[in-house]
Amino acid sequence: MNKGDVRPEFSFLPSSSGASKSVGGYSDLDLQLPELIQGFIGVILLSLNSLKLEKIVPTKENIGYCIRYGNPKYHHIDVTVALNAALEQQMIVKLKQADFELYVGRTERIWKCENPLGGNPNQYQNATWNVIEKFLCSTDGRSAIAASECRYEAALI
Repeated sequence: MNKGDVRPEFSFLPSSSGASKSVGGYSDLDLQLPELIQGFIGVILLSLNSLKLEKIVPTKENIGYCIRYGNPKYHHIDVTVALNAALEQQMIVKLKQADFELYVGRTERIWKCENPLGGNPNQYQNATWNVIEKFLCSTDGRSAIAASECRYEAALI
């Protein structure tokens, strides 16, 4: 698929065994989806779960970073195509909140997200901050930050 493709072309294939395949833990799909589309939807659902666990806002940009810098075998997935496939199959929903478009699983609500630029630094002990500072000032820490390609990847360090 080309990066410019917004919507994948596919047709529903009848199941030879009469059973439909499960997509991301959802077994109530009436029709069997092609494996590529199932894979896209599964990757989107996994990335949403990761963002939820990390308390990161589920925007298209963050989903893309999560996919691109998560599991190496998913680095080249076109996020727009994957999101459109998941939306088309109603496995996720798009919520419009102020200036953001947020994506969540069809049965989920938006979770409480952490503000990585704000918060209360006093909630952590000085010993914790000293360990973080020591790592970030070390050769390994500086190399890891310099090698990161985006804020999302740097935040995972």
